[in-house]
Amino acid sequence: MEQWRVEPMLDFRRIEMSDFPALRKMYEKYGNWSCDCTICGTYMWRDYLDIRISLEEEKLIVYQQLDGKHLFYIPLMEDRIAGIREIVAYMKEQGEECYFYPVANEELPLFEEAGYRIETERDEGWNDYVYDITALANMKGKKYHNHKNHINKFNALYENVELLDIRDVEPAEYLQFLDDYVKSEHKKATIAKEENVKAKEVLSDLEAYGVVGYVLKVDGKIVGLEVGEILGDYYYSHIEKADKTYNGVYSKLVQLVSQDLQEKVKYMNREEDLNEPGLRRSKRGYKPVGYIEKNQVKILD
Repeated sequence: MEQWRVEPMLDFRRIEMSDFPALRKMYEKYGNWSCDCTICGTYMWRDYLDIRISLEEEKLIVYQQLDGKHLFYIPLMEDRIAGIREIVAYMKEQGEECYFYPVANEELPLFEEAGYRIETERDEGWNDYVYDITALANMKGKKYHNHKNHINKFNALYENVELLDIRDVEPAEYLQFLDDYVKSEHKKATIAKEENVKAKEVLSDLEAYGVVGYVLKVDGKIVGLEVGEILGDYYYSHIEKADKTYNGVYSKLVQLVSQDLQEKVKYMNREEDLNEPGLRRSKRGYKPVGYIEKNQVKILD
């Protein structure tokens, strides 16, 4: 592999909000459409996963740290083969094994093209769920029977229902809703606590994150909240919270949001389930049209 030797010139640092325009450009141009390759998918988890970037003109390299491993994204650049070789050389220089994640199935051949043998690991809990936005907006057919029942119950029980653009609602109002939601959930897992902390961070600065958002109200009271971002033909659902004391609220929220988005995007990415049984049942219940399967790749030689 002498002909592939490269001198790694990578300088990693933490992400800053001023990087958002460059990140968005690179994700739209070179990303694999997973929820990881989004502004919120990167920045919301920058502390939990200790994410670092090396950013140059038309070249973005990202890694996260988990279970003692540096996990690199596929390089976001035109010559991805050269980028992979540079990362491998960099990790060899550090004296550490080299891993890549998240690697979409269609990206796996890049490693053979780069001349490396690899070992792959895939976990069903890592898969992103992808939905047809029009199907969610309409929820027609037997496969949506349960959700239609939830929506019908919601419609029968509650009047004065409205879905609002989050920017038409006072920040203090939806931030209070988030605080109340967090208190009611009593979640103890570190990852859940981190998600709630970063959700508040996003809601406190919507313009900087470039997100779209919705608030569902019943009789003037917030009962649901949805915030995400649009990249290409995809809407990424990053934050979804609702007051479950309102029967059918989640089904109603998903349908109304999808109805508003269906003229803007083709698909909704509702992220992964991380092998959490309740989350898996919920995500499967909305009938995905496909998955973005994500692999972890270890370079063998």
